[in-house]
Amino acid sequence: MNWHSFMKHLHAIVLALILCKMHKYEAAPVGQNYVIIIDAGSSGSRMFVYTWQSKAESISGLEDVEILKNSQGKPVVQKRTPGLSSFADKLDEIPKYISSLLDVAVENIPTSALPNTPLFIMATAGMRLLSPTQQDMIWQTVRDHVKSHYRFDFKYSDAYTISGTEEGLFGWISVNYLLGRFRPVSKTKEIIKQPTDGMLDMGGASMQIAFEIESTENLPKELVSEFSVRGKWFSPEQNYKVYVTSYLGYGMNALRKRYEEFLLYLYIGRHGIQTKKLEIEDPCLLRGFNVQNDRVPHAPALNVPPEPTNETFTVTYKGTGNMTQCLKNVEPLLLLNNHCTPIPCAMNNVVQPQIDFNSLEFYGLSEFFYTLETLKMIPPVKYSYHEALSKAQEICNTNWDAYHADLRKEKPDLSEEKFESFVSFKKLICFKASYLLSALHKGLHFPENYEKLQPAHEINSTELQWSLGALLYKLKTSTPEAEHNRKILLAFVIISGVVFGLTLLGVILYFIFKKRCSRTPKSLQVSNQQIDPVDTTNIPSTDVHLANSKDTNNTNNNKINNNNTDFHNNDTR
Repeated sequence: MNWHSFMKHLHAIVLALILCKMHKYEAAPVGQNYVIIIDAGSSGSRMFVYTWQSKAESISGLEDVEILKNSQGKPVVQKRTPGLSSFADKLDEIPKYISSLLDVAVENIPTSALPNTPLFIMATAGMRLLSPTQQDMIWQTVRDHVKSHYRFDFKYSDAYTISGTEEGLFGWISVNYLLGRFRPVSKTKEIIKQPTDGMLDMGGASMQIAFEIESTENLPKELVSEFSVRGKWFSPEQNYKVYVTSYLGYGMNALRKRYEEFLLYLYIGRHGIQTKKLEIEDPCLLRGFNVQNDRVPHAPALNVPPEPTNETFTVTYKGTGNMTQCLKNVEPLLLLNNHCTPIPCAMNNVVQPQIDFNSLEFYGLSEFFYTLETLKMIPPVKYSYHEALSKAQEICNTNWDAYHADLRKEKPDLSEEKFESFVSFKKLICFKASYLLSALHKGLHFPENYEKLQPAHEINSTELQWSLGALLYKLKTSTPEAEHNRKILLAFVIISGVVFGLTLLGVILYFIFKKRCSRTPKSLQVSNQQIDPVDTTNIPSTDVHLANSKDTNNTNNNKINNNNTDFHNNDTR
C-alpha cells in the first residue's frame, strides 16, 4: 500500500469515528431546559424528566413545562419498587436501585445538556417514618453514588426528605397548573385571578389535603402555606394562601398496618395471650382471602405504646367480608374526638377551616383515584358517596375466588405475571374502600351528598404528580434573594430608560441647534479676501487616538437554585 492510499484509508477511518462520536453526542435544542425529579415514595420511586423551552414568560409567569417524550413519543418516566426507605438495612443495594432510574434519564436527555440538567431526589412519608440516623445513612449513600457516577447539575442538598406540608402544597400546585388556574382571566383592562381547586392525595404512608383560603384568622401558622406566581417585568403578581395538612400514618399501607395491630389489640383484650401464632377474623377482607403478618398489638392512638404487651405475634387475618363491621373497626383509627375551638377539627384533632362544598371542586390523587377506579367511580361517572358505598359492599360480599375470576375476565390478555401484579392492587379493595370513604366523609367532614370530587390520574394527558408542583415551586418561589434581584433589575431598566431618553433628547437638540447655526445672516459673513492667510509652518501636528471601549456582558448561568425554604412539617401524629 503506497503512502497516498494509506492516508486515504486513515482519513476515512477518522471521519467514521468522528461521525460516530457526533451521533452519540447529541446537542440539545437551543434554549431547551431539562430537570430530573425523583419522587421517592413509601411504596416506590418514580423518575420524571421535565422540559421546557426558554422564552418570554406569559402573564401567568410560569413556564410551559411538560414531561419529556422519548423517540417513540412516550413520556420519560421510570418507576421502581419498593420505596427508597425500605433500603435502611441494605444500603449496598441503593446504587443499583438509583441507577435503574437515572440511566433512563441519561438515555433520553441530549448529552450536551446533562451537565446543566438539575437533579432533585425528594423522599416523602416513608422516609419521614425512619429515624434521623437511618435517613442520613440512606441519603449519604444516594448522594455519593450520584456524584461519582453522573454528570448532572447536582448538589448534596438536592437529595433530601420533604415535609408533609411541601408534599401537599406541591400537589395543589400541580393540579391547578395543569387546569390552567394560574392564568388570569382578562376582562377589559382588569386582571382577574381565577378561583383554584382543592387537592386530596393519599399515598402509602400519608394523606394530604390542600385548598386555597381567604382568611388565616385563628389558623395555626404551620397549616398555612403561601405561593406567588409572578409574571415577567411588570405583569401583576398573584398571591395564594393555601391551607395544607399532611396526616402522617394515614396513608393506605400505614393505616392497614395500624388496623391489623388494632385487631390484634382487641383480640388479646378479649381472649388473652394463649400462643404467638393467632388466627383473627377480618371483616375488611373478602371471604376466602387471608393475609399473614407479624404484628405487635396497638391501641388506635398513633403515639400510644404497645398494649398489653410489646411482643410480636404471627397473625393470620381471615377474611369474612362484612363491610358494615369493617367501617366500625376503621373509625376509631381516625381519632374523631373534637377538642378544637373556635375552628372545628378534622380527624386526629387537626384544625380545618370551613370549606365551601357548594362551589369548591377537589381532585383526588393516588389512592383516591386507584380505589375509586376499582369501584367504577371515575369520570365521566360523577362521584357519589352512596353509589361508591353500594359498589364497595357488593365487592366485600363476594367470595375471593369469584372476585379473582371476575378480574381475569377484565384482563384476559395479561400474562400470568402481569395479571398477579394487577391483582395485588385489588386484593385489599374492601379495606381500601372502607377506609377511603371513612376518611373522606367522617375524617375530613365532606358531606355525603358532595359530588364535586374528581378522581384523577392525569390532566390534559400529563400524569398528575406532586413532582411537577415541586419543579414549578422551585422555578417561581419568591425568595428574598429573588425579590432583591428583581428590584435591582427593575431599577436598572428604569435608569437605562431615563438615560436613553435624555441621550435621545440631547441628540435631537444638537441637530436642531446645528441646523439653526448653519443659517448665518449674510451681513455676518466675512469675505475670504479680507482674511490674511495663516502661516501653519510652526504649528505642530497632533494625532488624536480614540480608544475603543468594549462592554463586557456577564452571562447568567441559567441554573435552578434549590431554595432551601423552611417549612413547618405538620405531619400530624
